[in-house]
Amino acid sequence: MPTVLIAGHCSYDTGNIKNLLARVGPVQSLTADSREATLSAVENHDIHLVLLNRIFEETRTSGVDLISEIKSAKPQTKVMLVSNLPDAQAAAVARGALPGFGKRELSSAEVVENLRVALDLQGEHHSINA
Repeated sequence: MPTVLIAGHCSYDTGNIKNLLARVGPVQSLTADSREATLSAVENHDIHLVLLNRIFEETRTSGVDLISEIKSAKPQTKVMLVSNLPDAQAAAVARGALPGFGKRELSSAEVVENLRVALDLQGEHHSINA
């Protein structure tokens, strides 16, 4: 079962992202609220995907800047930025992230499918009521 690290989000957004992941398929989720906790989780756990907030809620850390550190520590770790801002998404991809999505898109079937692809769960299909 793949593990997703939800990093830098407030509790409300973390809950919404966990609901999104429940639609994606069988995944385990971990959370981190700081740069240090994020890097520690990436180094100490088998993280398949990191969903970074653009600006960490608690510490005001830049999620975009953190992408380079994550990719340096573990190049195989996939990262997506959660932001509605196209410029932030472009900067994230330039640092090695997969194309991410905005918080307004959390109910999008396209986002669910993109996450399935990123997590190699293409054969998994779960309904919203599952």
